[in-house]
Amino acid sequence: MNDSKIEAEHLFRKKVLDTLDNQSSINTQMNFWFNEMMTYHGVSYSEYRIIRLLRKYQNGIEPSVIADKLAILRQTTTNMVDGLQKKYLVERLPHPVDRRRIYIKLTPEGVELANKLVEEMSSVQSSVLSHFTSEDMEKYLDIRTKIIKYTEDEIKKRYTEES
Repeated sequence: MNDSKIEAEHLFRKKVLDTLDNQSSINTQMNFWFNEMMTYHGVSYSEYRIIRLLRKYQNGIEPSVIADKLAILRQTTTNMVDGLQKKYLVERLPHPVDRRRIYIKLTPEGVELANKLVEEMSSVQSSVLSHFTSEDMEKYLDIRTKIIKYTEDEIKKRYTEES
């Protein structure tokens, strides 16, 4: 293997793959700044994600759906919903058919905050993205999509051949 190929592989392993990991330094830094932003509004970034999701479901959704859609543990969802309920941003409603189940729904205060936060986040993201050309973004998305596809292909190839 020549030096440029070794360098490219090193860059790929140390920099590119790291950005795809939720625990990567870039994702940790982004979460830190999103948390800082949300702190001004009395919620965490994780709570914001729930609020943003609930904004799409005006009649409410079950906690298990929140957990599945946001890829978080159900117990974590319960704890975060408890915190949001103490802040009067969400309410628990009985399921219309099965009284063992509940729906989580934004309160009017929660809807107001959700709208404000989504608008603010959109404004921040627009400002950040204004530093990049559409070609930059297309290249980024193209490369990221290819990495995911080639990873999927490689894993399928390795594990379907062994079956």
